[in-house]
Amino acid sequence: MARSDPDPRMRRKAIEALGANGQKSALQQLLATEKDPELRLQVVESLGVAGDVAFLAKTARESGDPDLRRKAIEGLGVSGGPEATRALRELYAQPSSPEDKRKVLEALMVQGASKTLIELFRSEKDPAMKRAILQQLTVMDDPEITRVILEALGEKP
Repeated sequence: MARSDPDPRMRRKAIEALGANGQKSALQQLLATEKDPELRLQVVESLGVAGDVAFLAKTARESGDPDLRRKAIEGLGVSGGPEATRALRELYAQPSSPEDKRKVLEALMVQGASKTLIELFRSEKDPAMKRAILQQLTVMDDPEITRVILEALGEKP
């Protein structure tokens, strides 16, 4: 159904079901052959649900399609776990667009990776990206974040 149903809505539902059932291999094969841009994005989203961290990280690093790359980054956020956090940290460190970096920050926030975000905040030199990191931190609940925010405001914790 995911490959050949004439109704795009049915194909989308089948792709979602593949992700929910952890069918990583089937989704990878489908991505390699799918032409419809919207369904390709759905396949990558389903790979996130399936937790295919290695494939998502590769797609985020190598895809020439910015929409697909950002969807892979979102998928890493949904996947969670230390491997996905490591992959996101590596993606943030690579030369990339500010939009991609912001998407990485959002994914880290979705994961609840406050320690990684704090590390990035403390090491970031670009004021705009520091603000973006701080923005993600403000919606997280961690006592260390309060200290970081107070430091950023020039107050003693």
